[in-house]
Amino acid sequence: MTDSDTTTPTSFTLTRTLRAPRALVWRAWTDPALTARWWHPAEVEVEPDSVAIDLREGGQYAYTMTVDGERWPTAGTYLEIREPELLRFTWHGPEDADEIAPLVTVQLEEAGADRTLMVFTLERRVPAEPGEDEDVQDGWRSALDEVLVPLLGELSGDTGRGRPRIVLEQLVSADGFAAEPDGGMRFVEAVSFEDLDRTDEHQMEFVATVDAIVLGRVTYEMFSSYWPTADPEHDRLAGPINALPKLVVSETLSSAPWGEDEARIVRGGVDGLREAIAPFARVVVWGSLSLSRALLAAELVDTIRLRTVPTFVGEGLGFTPPTREPLVGRLGEQWRYSTGHVTTEYHLRD
Repeated sequence: MTDSDTTTPTSFTLTRTLRAPRALVWRAWTDPALTARWWHPAEVEVEPDSVAIDLREGGQYAYTMTVDGERWPTAGTYLEIREPELLRFTWHGPEDADEIAPLVTVQLEEAGADRTLMVFTLERRVPAEPGEDEDVQDGWRSALDEVLVPLLGELSGDTGRGRPRIVLEQLVSADGFAAEPDGGMRFVEAVSFEDLDRTDEHQMEFVATVDAIVLGRVTYEMFSSYWPTADPEHDRLAGPINALPKLVVSETLSSAPWGEDEARIVRGGVDGLREAIAPFARVVVWGSLSLSRALLAAELVDTIRLRTVPTFVGEGLGFTPPTREPLVGRLGEQWRYSTGHVTTEYHLRD
């Protein structure tokens, strides 16, 4: 699921790539029986009998959310409908004037086999009360990520996977170290990626298969200092990486900015991460040596993807935990490059 969040003084946009065909996503937005199941943030409910949809331009919709015993009626008018690609409607409380209510635009595009690119934009026509914009954006983000995504998985039959697939990707030296003794990675820059176009092509293909990025604190700090401002014209991976949702496993960070966006902080180590990635089908863990060891020790990693650099460092830091029994991987795909770099996948689970 390719995600990004963009905010301006008068609007915000949430972009999601959903693992569901466009026709199903359209139904989730327009079928009262389905909207009742997700038109609300997590920890909030919609009264099923309160949902009414008159799906025509000029038609109205209404629903009522309940939280802690309080009822929050919501309504609006459809301004533009182009099935199955666009909805535009007002969104407000029942006592608010439709003419000055926020405008919501939902655009749906096919994004490959059984995938849909959804761009959700809420635009205000009058200033909000202090703090209201943040609450509204957080609410819609929760509804999309924590309620709609699992619902689409259920409806499309994508719930049998049991849990998300975790891919652990590491840059390693030819003698198997993921970092030098001081934590540095100078060995990566010792050999130029002259075959950069081909390397980027394969990485782009890989990134397109994952729904979220998981990072430990140290790797997050390194990545967030580069990727949010990287120029996509010079680094093709910048766009996909910045668009994907990011989860940072940390007990010490109080916030995790990513350019103008914010990564989600996950507390509780492996247990907290297991819960946080539940809405996703496949995630990648980059670097993050301590987290990598913990995930391997908990037997949660499905695939190890090694990007081997043709350098030797003699000593350094590994990403695997101490173990009495060797981890046995089944060889998957392998890509070799003219510079001596090799990318190899090992599957730990079927």
